[in-house]
Amino acid sequence: KLMDSGAAIAAIAHSRHECVTVLLDKVCFHTPIRVGDLCTVRAGVTYTSNRSMEVVCQVWKSPSGIVGGLTGNVTEPLCAVEARFVFVALDTSGKVIPVPQLPFDERTNRWDIAATKHEERVAERSRSDRQQ
Repeated sequence: KLMDSGAAIAAIAHSRHECVTVLLDKVCFHTPIRVGDLCTVRAGVTYTSNRSMEVVCQVWKSPSGIVGGLTGNVTEPLCAVEARFVFVALDTSGKVIPVPQLPFDERTNRWDIAATKHEERVAERSRSDRQQ
């Protein structure tokens, strides 16, 4: 829930419209989050097609809930969980609308990965439609 909300904020900020989650593509758990760990959610749009956006969301943790703890030791935050979400933007009547394209200077190496994933999802949807 926390990651979906964080990813939604990034999608809404990018599209300037209400957005809904259409797919949770992949969740990777890197390290456990324990009671008392201070967590920070980071999310950003990594890919845009005509009508959808991929958002990568990460949860970073600082062990012991206090950066540095009571001993004063500095503990570097760790990426505990990472997930890919796909969102669409909606107009005021709830219809899917085009989304603004990600500016070229903001594209990273994740763009290529996300573009491949998008093509795979479109192909899978096409195969599924033909089977019905």
